[in-house]
Amino acid sequence: RLKGGGKLETIVHELLHAFHHTDMQRTVIGDLVWSRLRFELDAFRRREERREIPPRISETLNYIDRHLAEPLSINRLAARVGLSPSHLHARFRECIGSSPHQYIIRRRMQEARHLLAMSMAPIKAIAADLGYANTESFCRTFKSHFNMTAAAYRRKYMIYT
Repeated sequence: RLKGGGKLETIVHELLHAFHHTDMQRTVIGDLVWSRLRFELDAFRRREERREIPPRISETLNYIDRHLAEPLSINRLAARVGLSPSHLHARFRECIGSSPHQYIIRRRMQEARHLLAMSMAPIKAIAADLGYANTESFCRTFKSHFNMTAAAYRRKYMIYT
């Protein structure tokens, strides 16, 4: 049993499964390991950055992360933290370096990458789980962020075949 258990143990299990129980080429497994480490590093950086930002912005980030599948307007976010929409937008941009809308899209795309590689859920279901009303909009956004379709990404990085 690994020290710390939990998440680290799950990651190691997924990677060992891919290495020993699939017919993936070593380069694909290397890409998978790199993708998974990048995903975990992004999550770690987000947690660390939140320690240094104002509480209302941190609360907004946490709310976004917990409610990615829901409609997230600037008005709704501002009401949650007791700021005007324009004040939240300005403070968010100042602290995070992007608008709340851009951040939401970036987080949804990060989560999409993870779900495509780690689950067999249909792309349509992943799009819905991430708050997209239609699959076409999700696919267009995914391709613009990663220069490949969601289906191509899944074929390249899917852990279980």
